[in-house]
Amino acid sequence: MQRTCGVLSALVVAAVSAAVALVATSAPSSGADARHAAASVKRQLLGTWRLVSFATVDERGATTRHPYGQRPAGKLTYTVDGQIWAYTGEGGQAKAARGGNWYTGTFTVDTKRRIVSHRVQYSSIREWEGESLLRTYQFNGPRRLTLTTLPAGPEGAKSRLVLRWQKVAS
Repeated sequence: MQRTCGVLSALVVAAVSAAVALVATSAPSSGADARHAAASVKRQLLGTWRLVSFATVDERGATTRHPYGQRPAGKLTYTVDGQIWAYTGEGGQAKAARGGNWYTGTFTVDTKRRIVSHRVQYSSIREWEGESLLRTYQFNGPRRLTLTTLPAGPEGAKSRLVLRWQKVAS
């Protein structure tokens, strides 16, 4: 009986030790895993993207307008060294009459919040220079990206801009 209890105790200790080791190795290590996740998202962002859709949505997610019409023009480029440049405007014949907005700067990724931050250095909108434009990101397949601004506006108006992009070059 003592021998059975000793063997059983050794098995329990071994099982508990294995469980503790498993939990310890499967628990994410905050620093290294966060850097790996950010690098993975950055790799997916790298390249040039073409604007497919640009819409304003309300707090319920309903589209309220298309500021640049149904066929907007736009390009977005993320580079390996952390640079970004973006242009959005009207497509087709209307683009000469209305123009558009552009900016350039750097970007960082926060995978925990699923946000890409565009730190603006130069812009057609001077108020953006020196600011960080925060966008949630979502990959919709291997070559599709949705960037959404955080809710903004006066109290009660929680509109967001939703920009859908298609990758044209890596």
